[in-house]
Order: sequence, then structure tokens, then C-alpha cells
Amino acid sequence: MVYKKERTISLKGSVSSLFNNLSVMSKPDRNFTCFAVTHKASAHLVYTSADSVINHHTLTANKEGGTSPFLTTVLQSKWCFVGNGRSVLVLTSQHGIQMFEGDGNILLYWHSLVDKETQAETPCAVFARGVCAVGTSTICVGTAAGDILSFQVPQHGGSVQQTAMLHGHGAPITDLTANNHQMASADEFGVILLWTVGEGDTLRQSLTVNGQSEPCTSVRLWKGVLVGAFVSGVIRLYNRETGIISVEIAAHGRSINAIDIAPTTGYMISASDDSFINVWKIGSEDNNITVGHVQCEEVADTQLCGACFLDAEGTQFSVSGYDSCDIVCFKRS
Repeated sequence: MVYKKERTISLKGSVSSLFNNLSVMSKPDRNFTCFAVTHKASAHLVYTSADSVINHHTLTANKEGGTSPFLTTVLQSKWCFVGNGRSVLVLTSQHGIQMFEGDGNILLYWHSLVDKETQAETPCAVFARGVCAVGTSTICVGTAAGDILSFQVPQHGGSVQQTAMLHGHGAPITDLTANNHQMASADEFGVILLWTVGEGDTLRQSLTVNGQSEPCTSVRLWKGVLVGAFVSGVIRLYNRETGIISVEIAAHGRSINAIDIAPTTGYMISASDDSFINVWKIGSEDNNITVGHVQCEEVADTQLCGACFLDAEGTQFSVSGYDSCDIVCFKRS
């Protein structure tokens, strides 16, 4: 089994050097896949079929959710799926959070991180970063203050409401992820917190994994495993119940900017500033966590900053790179 480069998808713009700077929405039943990356004040979306590019679309983040002429830097664009499969595209920026319908054409909600009367930053401000859907209808977004904002998203319409602000981190949030009614959050001190979903999608902190004073750039959950990637090039696999490190891998020579896990098979990819993509296979039986190296691929002269599987089995994945106008796709043969 080998992953081989399948195709390259051209973007209308380049990619900023940000953690987890690639999001994918795959629709196998409709034979198309959507990719989203961010660059400066914009999110670039490209819609593709199996063998061609269908359309390009650019979203610009404004201070007031589209009404202000003053642009603001976008830090992340990510699709979330709530309810019975409703797709919501979330843009986080220096001044607020925007939520769009999945195709990016309709703005559903704008949440400002700046007080409209005083123009002062609120306690959760400077920027928002880290996005995930959790529970049945909740989208969570991290902030520079270390808080996590929780939003209730309906199955239809734009009546999005903020329902909670979660406290627990002492540094800016870097990434959020969720799986099986649990959410994991990571910050710039390397601390990882686990949150358990309760009745009404309420979230309760259930586990703390202390950091080692290095940012945890990307975090994922799979079965009984919690996985964190770090700027040192290290990947750590923790027991999801105890928080104890089971495996530590010196995976890359430079910062790891993104990881992803195929939920049904346990394949994991890691992408780094060192221009390499590593493919791993995780195993978890009877609290025994194992990991094996499957393959290494290089995207020459490219600092990789995004990586996503395109399906649950992990048969295909894509990566993005800093200052590159290409998304490179790989397929398992």
C-alpha cells in the first residue's frame, strides 16, 4: 500500500503560514470536494469534481461581518457539520467570527470580539482561532484569551446564539477537535484539555494534559487516543482516559503545522515546515496504543501548513503549503 501524488489543484491566491490552514468538505454522493485555505484577509474556496475544477470563490473577512470597508486578517476557515449534516463554514479573524452556509454564499452570523461602543477589545479578544463542531448542534471557537466560545446552531436558518464561554486555558487557543461526545482543546503553552458533552450540549472539563512550554499546533481524537502535534516536530499520543503519554515520536525536523486522522482506519498524516508529509498507522486495543510509520512524501521547497484526509477510510489526502497556490492531492494505490 502506497500513497501516490494524484493531482494538483490550483488556487486563485496563495496560502498564509498558519496552523491547520486547510479544510475539506467532501460530498461523494454529488461527486465533488471543496477545499478552503486562508490568505491575509480572505478565504479561498475551490470546488472540484473527480477530474476538474468546477468553481472558485473568495470570502473576505470584515470587522463588522461584511458591512465595514476595513479588512481584518483571517486566521482560519473551516467547515463544521451540525444536526443532520448541515454544513457551516466558519471564518475566524482578528476581530470576530463569521459563520456562512456551507457554500459560502450566505452569511448566517457575525460575532464581534470588539465592543461596538468603546471599540475596546473584549476579554476574549485579540483574535479567534480553533474551530470544531461538537455534540448535536454546537460549534465551538477558541480565542486569544484562552477562552472557548460555544454557539448553538439550528438545523435551518440563521438564528445562531452564543450559549457559553468555557474557561480553562491560560494561553491562546491553537486548535479544537471533537469526537464521540468529547472535545479536545490545545493552546500555545502546550496544554491540552478534554471536555465531555452533557445534556443540552453543555461541556464540562474532564481531563488536563500539562504542557511542556511549547505550542501544541494541532490536536486529534481517535478511539481511546488523544494525539497532539508540537512546534518541536514531536507527536505525542496520550491515553484518552488518563492523559498519560503512551508514545512520543520525533516525527519531523521542524514545526508540525497540521495532523489529521482517518476515523475508520486510524491512518494519520502529519505535515511540517520541513516540507515532508508522514503517514502513520495508529492502533488501540485494551488501552495499548501503538503507532507505525507507513510512508514519507516530500513536497519540495514548500513549508506545509495544512493536511486533511478526504474520506473516512483515509484513501486520499491533500496538503497545502505556505506561499503556494497549489493544493497537492495523494491517493492510496
